Amino acid sequence: MNKLYPAYLFIGAEKEINEYIDTFLKSILCKNNKCNTCLDCKNIEKKQHALIRFLQPEGQYTISQLDIIFKTIIFKLNIDQDFFFIINKADLLNVYCANSLLKSLEEPPQGYHFILISSTKDNILPTIASRCIIKEFRNYNSENNILLESFINLNINNNDIIKKIESTKISEHEIPLLIDQLYQYWSDILKKSETENITQKLIIANKALNILDHSKEYYPMPGSAKIFIRNLMLQFLSILN
Repeated sequence: MNKLYPAYLFIGAEKEINEYIDTFLKSILCKNNKCNTCLDCKNIEKKQHALIRFLQPEGQYTISQLDIIFKTIIFKLNIDQDFFFIINKADLLNVYCANSLLKSLEEPPQGYHFILISSTKDNILPTIASRCIIKEFRNYNSENNILLESFINLNINNNDIIKKIESTKISEHEIPLLIDQLYQYWSDILKKSETENITQKLIIANKALNILDHSKEYYPMPGSAKIFIRNLMLQFLSILN
């Protein structure tokens, strides 16, 4: 088995990360090489395994929500045991909560491990990130993301925009990831256009990156993700005019 680290920070789309975590945990806790049929594997899938605690905040984390961590790590594990805390939406850890975790993240008792999940690294405190092994899940394959496909292709009319946006279930927490993916995509296009001296693509890529830079200053408030996406889409379409 590969070496296990005290703390991990996974950045990216929630679905993709959860699938990865399931496989990761099965590779450690399943006695039959990720068989997907044993009780350990089934309990991991149901989020009911005795050696895993899942933390999911309703809003900003509070110290009381983290108490389960401090009450658990006082117990000594068997030499061959591994225990995992999965902290969803780690970007919602305020400074006070984050500071309370620092020592545990850096030097947890033997066998305890932390997996922090966030859609973006932007709001993760540096003191937290610096104590974690970071893995970023960047997937901008247009076949896997309706909104990403729309922004990349830039070939739809206003009616199609509304239909596509209304059909999605994107939340404000997923917007930073979408922006990061788009920024990575258009940065790649910019570099390729510079190398191949393709003037038109170079102009479009520069405009797209300027729009994305500006959008980072005005991420949506709760409940306004679709309005944000609609306005951003209209700005992207203006690139073609």
